[in-house]
Amino acid sequence: MGAAPTIIADADQIEELLEHGAEVLGLGEPTHGSANVLDWKVGLVLELARRGRRIVLALEESVPVARATDAVLRGACGADPFDAWSAGSRLWRTEGYREGLRAIACWNGARSPADRIALIGVDIQHPGRAAADLLAAGVRAEVLERIAQGGGTGARGGVQAGDIPVLVALVSRLEREGRAEALLLARVLHRHALAYVAEPDLAGLWRRDGFMAQTLLEQRGGAGGGDGAGAGAEGGAITILSAHNEHIACSETGFGGPTMGWALRQELGEKYVSIGVLCGDGECRAIDPSSGSREYRSLALPPLREGSTDEQLARRGEVLVRAQEVPHPGPRRFIGWMLDSRDAEAQPEAYEVRRPISDFDLLKHFPRSEADRSA
Repeated sequence: MGAAPTIIADADQIEELLEHGAEVLGLGEPTHGSANVLDWKVGLVLELARRGRRIVLALEESVPVARATDAVLRGACGADPFDAWSAGSRLWRTEGYREGLRAIACWNGARSPADRIALIGVDIQHPGRAAADLLAAGVRAEVLERIAQGGGTGARGGVQAGDIPVLVALVSRLEREGRAEALLLARVLHRHALAYVAEPDLAGLWRRDGFMAQTLLEQRGGAGGGDGAGAGAEGGAITILSAHNEHIACSETGFGGPTMGWALRQELGEKYVSIGVLCGDGECRAIDPSSGSREYRSLALPPLREGSTDEQLARRGEVLVRAQEVPHPGPRRFIGWMLDSRDAEAQPEAYEVRRPISDFDLLKHFPRSEADRSA
């Protein structure tokens, strides 16, 4: 089955960017639970691969979870990559990711190792997994034993502020030893500590975006990953970065500091291109605090507000356009993993950020958002 006409048209525009030197392509998303947006991203990845592009797919997921999934994806062994992926956060454990990863695995299974789509993670979460992987690689340190065994199995737990000097020493040691794969995992632990526990009340969380940019660049350059991690910088390959709009945007004042997109633009210049993705009405998958439950469910999006960027784009229909063609000062929707159903209708402005669309190079608009489902 071939790609849908809209994906072919969008891929044509993206090809023009690649021909002009783009090497890292940021693909945003209006929510963390819009299934049709995820389908579009997977479709684009496969369409560009069909056109002969070598692709490294970088996801807003932790390094250890992505490494385990990549081993299945590129092993072409017939195993289900979602089994490895499911060990990650509940946020990404969805039907959309299950089917998307299986589609990529199917593509890879019919290709030579050099032509398979590689997967890397850029996030600094899951410290317990990172510590366990370091131990499995033969790196011995008491701090790793404690993080791996003492509550570090979640996305954020296990690391203490007092671990920072020890982790600094571990990173320095692995740098001297030239152990690239272990060094990447040690850096994940150190960066996690600086972002999540170095300051009380998550006051250092703004550092996460810069750390995700560094983690991507290290793997893209071959300094921290396996045999496929450096592919994004060599042989005409491209790195496709999938994350929330507010991470891939180029803003110096994102979550209290520069965004991941800003850091990538400073390092790569015009080789980094960001595509913001917005949508009209519909639903997304998120946690609703009003329900008293921590389970993900389908929730109605806040209504479009007159004068917002989302409402302006809704008038144009489903398009992929250069941001400079539709300059707008904002605000635009911001919906992550949580959406309070009480506020969504009564205070839709609570789910907006006042940032201009000049944060992006291109804009993609979907008339609706279709909620993903837990898998």
